[in-house]
Amino acid sequence: MLNKITRTLKITFLLSFVFFTSCEKDLYQEPIKASKVKTVSLSSLPNLQQAITQKREALKKTNKEGETDYLSLILPDKVKMIEGDNGSTSYTFGLNLDEDKKLTNLVVKQLGEDYYYELVEYTNANIDKWKYEMEKFGKSSINPTVNLRAVSGGSDFGLGCIQVMSVCPSGIHSTYGVGHDPRCDYDISTWTIEIDIDFNCLHDQGASSSANGGGSGSVGGGGSGSGTSDTPPVLDHLDTTPIVHLTPSEKSFLAFINGLDQEQQDFLNDENNSDTRDSIKAFLMQNDFNSQSTSFVNQMITLCINNGSTFSFDNSVNSSNGQVFSNVTEFENYLNSISVTPTFEDFEENSNQNGHKAYFKFKLNSISKVIVIANVIDNTNGTSTVNSATTEQSGIYVMSEWHQGGDASIAALPNGNVKIVVVGAIKSSAVVDAIGFSFSTSYELTAVYNPNNGIIVSTTCIKL
Repeated sequence: MLNKITRTLKITFLLSFVFFTSCEKDLYQEPIKASKVKTVSLSSLPNLQQAITQKREALKKTNKEGETDYLSLILPDKVKMIEGDNGSTSYTFGLNLDEDKKLTNLVVKQLGEDYYYELVEYTNANIDKWKYEMEKFGKSSINPTVNLRAVSGGSDFGLGCIQVMSVCPSGIHSTYGVGHDPRCDYDISTWTIEIDIDFNCLHDQGASSSANGGGSGSVGGGGSGSGTSDTPPVLDHLDTTPIVHLTPSEKSFLAFINGLDQEQQDFLNDENNSDTRDSIKAFLMQNDFNSQSTSFVNQMITLCINNGSTFSFDNSVNSSNGQVFSNVTEFENYLNSISVTPTFEDFEENSNQNGHKAYFKFKLNSISKVIVIANVIDNTNGTSTVNSATTEQSGIYVMSEWHQGGDASIAALPNGNVKIVVVGAIKSSAVVDAIGFSFSTSYELTAVYNPNNGIIVSTTCIKL
């Protein structure tokens, strides 16, 4: 049973990376240490193979309908084996899962004759970039969130009950992410990730009091031993290293990205363009990465870079609701024909029964204008303040619309001035070479003015 003293489960993840060129080795002041990680196949581990088979049979009796049989999805040919300091051994498996925004590994720890099972889940909005960089370079600039999940039944570890820290071999604890703390000169392969789990916190959230007591109803998914749910946690340490599994389509997408020039790769790797990247990936997969689809995407990426825009494929866009162009060059020529330097154009104020309003008119291109409408409060002491601002589109729409991105920012400045900032985008629907998509260009509109005397202090209109 739990007492009032917080008990923590420390789970250490050893990230092992291999560097192939002497130039990369020279980047580190410390010599590369021998890795604790060995790559083996499940067929070479008959005892583990038998334990997994028995665990699957046991779970079939307790799994609910529709529950994922993770043990049937393990990839047996590439198993990461790590021998622990206490005589235990941990085995990490990749899983044959089609996942979005995450990667899941299975970790099995052998402790004596017992085996314990955990799902280690890496999540990030840009997880595919992390996977590609790990596959290509053995390291990544992305630092995914690490979660633990039950293999079957039981409770997942609550997010509020987990603290994740990266640990340098010198002892420095950091939140920079593995290998990114400039204070640590050790080779990245010697870094660890430490997860502390507060079991009292888990209990408060309604999770079982057992971390890995042996039953499938335990927090950690249970071991194959005979522990009970009321015993203290048996499993207090795990070693693992991520196994990145790329499907054939993901490998094709990685090959496509590697074939782009650096500026195009930087565009796709920008977190702000993750929706465009996801849309491109889906489009290329749907078209089996044929030469026509890859050529079209290549041209569109370059167009977006030159125009400061993003796009996403949209099957609902057709000739009835989008402008039609025969090819990308024709579409680019159209964009160039309406392109102007975004600028502030006009200002006016009026007071009527609907209140006091100030209108700031911005010209985004030759056919689209946006009006920022500030709602002004005239106070009884003779001063005026701005309490909110909205926007509306004016000009020729031509199958394009202004979308305001969230509420306007209103900030009071000295001397009675007010700064109004609005971010939004002009989104257009187009059909190019019979392919429908949405095209978006973002802007930041700023006006600084004095509502007491109606004087404009400054204005800016920036294409983001």
